[in-house]
This record gives sequence, structure tokens and C-alpha cells, in this order.
Amino acid sequence: MKHFLLTLLAAAACCAAYSQETQTVCQGAEKFYHIENPVENSEYIWFISPEDAGKITKDENTNGKVSVKWEKEGTLSVYEENTDGCQSEVSFVKVKFSKAPEAEFDNAQICFTENLQFVFPKNSVPPLKVIYTVNGTEKIAENITTEKFTVEKIAGKYKIIKVTDGNGCEGFPTVNNTAEIAPELKTLTITKD
Repeated sequence: MKHFLLTLLAAAACCAAYSQETQTVCQGAEKFYHIENPVENSEYIWFISPEDAGKITKDENTNGKVSVKWEKEGTLSVYEENTDGCQSEVSFVKVKFSKAPEAEFDNAQICFTENLQFVFPKNSVPPLKVIYTVNGTEKIAENITTEKFTVEKIAGKYKIIKVTDGNGCEGFPTVNNTAEIAPELKTLTITKD
């Protein structure tokens, strides 16, 4: 029986997906898959189980290529049917969802002389990107590869809006997502009366 090599097409790279492999994707993500070396006159029959796990869209220009918008964890399967009506064995890839990325502030209120940091869980997938606000102005911290990241120091109120991980998954933190840096104190000058 013929086995297919299913390939997940990432933004700029491909990663091989053999039968019975499990891949991690973001919930709601649209991913592209294709058959390695498709036969021009064969038809490739794609299906998902459970049926409501995602929506398959065939690429009308490329034989053996589809996109899937994943709504639930499930299995993407494919088999080939040639012009003689013969069918190959089914090849499949199991899909699990990546946990939404998280970030929180290491402190709710600090003095200007201290550092305020984003803290990420140990299992975070780098590089991380955080969109946050300082006094209502949006800021972005990108390419974070450590578990802690010191934010730009500006006196005022901070709020984490969104975290994106290396898989492109997004999280919208609600726990410990606000902090405040107190204003800088003036240097005192002592004078003699």
C-alpha cells in the first residue's frame, strides 16, 4: 500500500508530517498541507475527524494541496484515488492545540529606581512578542527569548494587551496584566541656612 508524506507548510518553511504524527497548531489557525510528489491525474480525498474540527479548502491551482482552518483538535486524513479507481491507504496527521501564550508583570507597583519585567511560563515557545500600553500609548516588545524581560522604564500605568509566541499563537492575559511605575523622585539639594 502507498503511504503519503503530508507536509505542513509554515510561513517560510515546511515540516514533514508522516502518518500518525501529532502536530501542534493554534486554535483558529489556518494551516496549509500538501502531498509530496502528487500524481497529476490522481485525485486526493481529504477529510477531517471529527467533522467539525476544521474546514478544508482545496487549492484549485495545485493538485494535492489544501488549507485547513482548525476549530477543534482532530485528525486530517488523505488518500489517493487514481484514474483506474484504485485507492491508496489512508495517511493522517493528528492535530493538538498549543496552549495560548501567557505573560504577567513581576510586580503590580514599583518605584522608578526598580525594573518592571514581563514574566513568561517556562514552556513558552520563543520568540515571544508582547503588545502592551504605557499610559494608554501602545508599545511592542519583540524577539523575546528569555523567561523574564525588562520593559522600557516610563513612569505610569502599564497593561499587557496581547502575547504572541513562536508558533504564532495569541494570548490575551487577564491575570497580573497591569502594573504601575511611580514617578521619578527629584534629587534633593541640601543648603545651609
